[in-house]
Amino acid sequence: EFSERALSFYWNNQISNLEFSQDNILIIDSDDDPYIPKIAQKKVLDKYPNAVHHSFNNAHHFPYIISPVMFNSIVLREIIKIN
Repeated sequence: EFSERALSFYWNNQISNLEFSQDNILIIDSDDDPYIPKIAQKKVLDKYPNAVHHSFNNAHHFPYIISPVMFNSIVLREIIKIN
């Protein structure tokens, strides 16, 4: 599904809807991601205005590798909140 969504954005400049509840969405990005343009990051945030958003500084495209402890704590915090 990720490939289809990425191609949809690439070709149509649109983000398709996710096919699950949008009540518990966590968006994690990085301020210097070389692969995801700022406009794409903004469109995702605009598409899911109620999402919890965390943006890493200087984590490139790999915040889970650059800052694994912080990344894991953010994800764990959100999982605990919905359970």
